[in-house]
Amino acid sequence: MVLVVDDSPQIYENMAKALAVLTAWNESGDGDLSLVEQTTASYLDSHTDPEAKIREAIALISGLVSLGGRMLLQLAQSTQLSEDEILRIMGERIAYRT
Repeated sequence: MVLVVDDSPQIYENMAKALAVLTAWNESGDGDLSLVEQTTASYLDSHTDPEAKIREAIALISGLVSLGGRMLLQLAQSTQLSEDEILRIMGERIAYRT
């Protein structure tokens, strides 16, 4: 599978914000998402215009997806599982919990 990765400066900025959100999640523990919410809100609240807030939210989502995708690729390489296998395993774990 040939994968083309977006290496634009904008995606790296988005991934840096996403990493801050993920770091807040990691530091929270025990299911407490207040630090995640604060970190996310800090990016959104930096804009007063509602459309700018929406663009910022989309940028955060894009950053989270890009970061998650790159992490998936790294995990696949280090575990010798395919990306599809890892996603299937995660899907089964999520389905089991719901």
